[in-house]
Amino acid sequence: MDWLPLEPGLYHRPRAENARREAQSQVVARHGDLVILSPSGKTSMVEGGFGCVLIAAKPMFDGSYKLLTATSTGIAHQGFVVAVPLGVYADIAERIAKEGALQSTVTGELRRLAVRPKSLDGGQPSNGSCRAPHAKPPK
Repeated sequence: MDWLPLEPGLYHRPRAENARREAQSQVVARHGDLVILSPSGKTSMVEGGFGCVLIAAKPMFDGSYKLLTATSTGIAHQGFVVAVPLGVYADIAERIAKEGALQSTVTGELRRLAVRPKSLDGGQPSNGSCRAPHAKPPK
C-alpha cells in the first residue's frame, strides 16, 4: 500500500499499546464508527503507533524507489516499509491506486536507510485512513 507508517515498528512496542489504551479514555464523542478524541487522546494515538504519510519516489541506493508498506493486516502502521524500484512500481501503481493495496509475496534484501522515513521531505499527512479499503478496523 502507498501509505507509510509515521513511526515504523512503534505500533508493536509495549509502551505503544499503553498509549492506545490511554487514548480510549480521551474520547470526546462517537458518531457511528467515527470516534472523536481530545487533543491529548490524538497525541496518545500517535504515541501508540498510529499515523501515516504518503511519500513521493526518492533517489536512494542505486536508483529511484517508491516507498510502500508491506502488511499482513492491510493496516499501514502495523506493517513495515519496503523500497520498490520505480520500474516495478510502474507495473503495480494503477492497481494500488484503484484497489488501495495489492496482495503479494515480498522478497528482497534488508538495507538500512540513513534517515528515518518520517523525516523524508515530500510527505503528505494522513487523513486518518491508513487502511486498505478491505482491511478490518483495528481492535
